[in-house]
Amino acid sequence: MRAQKEPTTARVSGLHAYIAVVLFGLLLLAVWHSATLLLRGVPPPLSQSLSRIGIVFVVGYVLVRVAGLTRLERKALFTVGVAGVIVVGFAFFARHVLKWDVMVSPAVGFGVVAVQFMGVGQVSLVGLLVGLSCGSFVEGLSFGAGAATAALIGRKIDTRTKTVFAGALGGVAQTTVLLLLTLATVDGWTPKRLALRVAWSLGGGVGWGLLMTGVLPFIERIFNLATPMRLRELADLNQPFFRRFLLEAPGTYHHSVLVGSLAEAAADAVGADPLLARVGGYYHDIGKLTKPTYFAENIHGQSRHEKLSPPMSALVIVSHVRDGVEMGKELGLPQPVVDVIAQHHGTCVVEYFYYEALKEARANGSTRVDIARYRYPGPKPQTKEAAIVMLADTVEAASRALKEPSSARVAELVHELVMRRLLDGQLDESPLTLREIHKIEQTITRMLQGLFHTRISYPSREETTGGMA
Repeated sequence: MRAQKEPTTARVSGLHAYIAVVLFGLLLLAVWHSATLLLRGVPPPLSQSLSRIGIVFVVGYVLVRVAGLTRLERKALFTVGVAGVIVVGFAFFARHVLKWDVMVSPAVGFGVVAVQFMGVGQVSLVGLLVGLSCGSFVEGLSFGAGAATAALIGRKIDTRTKTVFAGALGGVAQTTVLLLLTLATVDGWTPKRLALRVAWSLGGGVGWGLLMTGVLPFIERIFNLATPMRLRELADLNQPFFRRFLLEAPGTYHHSVLVGSLAEAAADAVGADPLLARVGGYYHDIGKLTKPTYFAENIHGQSRHEKLSPPMSALVIVSHVRDGVEMGKELGLPQPVVDVIAQHHGTCVVEYFYYEALKEARANGSTRVDIARYRYPGPKPQTKEAAIVMLADTVEAASRALKEPSSARVAELVHELVMRRLLDGQLDESPLTLREIHKIEQTITRMLQGLFHTRISYPSREETTGGMA
C-alpha cells in the first residue's frame, strides 16, 4: 500500500514545486516589468516579456524533472523569493538610479542564501531566472554562473573568511561567463566598456562576499538554519550552557560528549553530515537537565526511582525527550538539531521499568501490562544523522555496564544493540541502507575498543627495588 502511494505523492509534490517555481519566476518578471515602467515611463517590449515568461516555464520544468526539486518548504519559498525580489530591485536601482552596471547585482549573496534550502544545481537554475529578470540573456547566464559557484562553496562555509572566498570565486565565475558570452554574441563592444563590466563583476563578487560575512549570521538566526558556521558555534563546549550542563548533570554531559564523538565518526563513514551528527549528539539529552538525578549516569547513592512505581518512573524517563525539544527551541537550536533530540529514542521501550512492571503484575497474579505506557512517543529517526545518534547513544550507554570490556565483548555488544534497533523497526524511516548500518557498526566498535583499551600493569615500587628502600 505504501509503495503504491509513494509515486502519487511524488507527482503531487512535484506539481506543487513546479507551480511554486513558476509563480516565483512570474513574480520576478512582474517586479522587472513594474520597475521598467516606473523608471523608463514605457513598458518593456512585448516580445521580451513573452520570451521571459516562456523561459520561466521551461526552467521550472527542468528544475522539477531534471534537477529533482520536488519539495519546497514555506521557509525556503519565502527566503529565496525575498532574496530574488531584492536582487532584481537592487539591479534596477543600481542601473537606472546610481548609474552602476547591473553586473554588480548580488549573485554571490543570492547563491549563498539559496543553497541553504536547495542543491547547487537547483540554485544555478533559479539564479538564471533571477538573472534574466535583471537584464539580458548574457547577464542572466553570468548571474547564474556566479550564484552557482558561490553556492558550491557556500554550502560548506564554516568560517567567515570562506564567505569572502565564495564571493571572490563567484565573481570570477560571473566575470568569465560574461567575458566569453560578450565576445561571442555582442556586436559593437569596446575594450573600455568590456573592462568596466569585468571590473563591476569582480568587484561586485568580492563586495557582496564581504557584506555576507556580516549578513549571514543574522539570516542563520532569523530562519534558524543549520549552516556549518552555526553548527560550529553550537559545538563550542565553552558556552555557558555547557558549563551549566557539566555542573548540574555531569554524567549526562560526559555521555553526550562521547555520543557526539561516536556519531561524528560514524556519520563521516557513511557520507552523512558529521558536524550535524556531533552537535546532535551533544544536545540529544539536554532534556535530562530538568530532572538530572532521576537518570542513572547522575545517580550517586540511593536511586529516586525506588520510591516510584514503574509507570511513574517510565513517565519521568520518557519526558526528557519532550523537555529536550522544548529546551532546544528556547535555546534557538536549528530545526535539524531539534529533530535529533525528538527522534533519538524513536518509539523504543523503556525496558528496565517495563520488565519491573511485568514482575509486579506476575506477583499480583496478572500478566497484562500496557506496553504503550513504556514507549517513547517518537517519531522514529527520519534522517541519517538522527539514526546515527540513536545508535551511538544506545551503544555508549550500554557499554558502561561492561565489567570486562575486551575488544571481543565490545564488538559483540555493539552488534547486538544495532541488530536490536534494526529488528525493532526503529531505522525503517531513516534513509540508511544495510551497508551503511554495517559501516556505522564497524566505526562505533572501533572507537569504543579504543576507548576501553587495556594498559600494561606497572610494577610496584617494592617489585622494582626488590623490597629494598
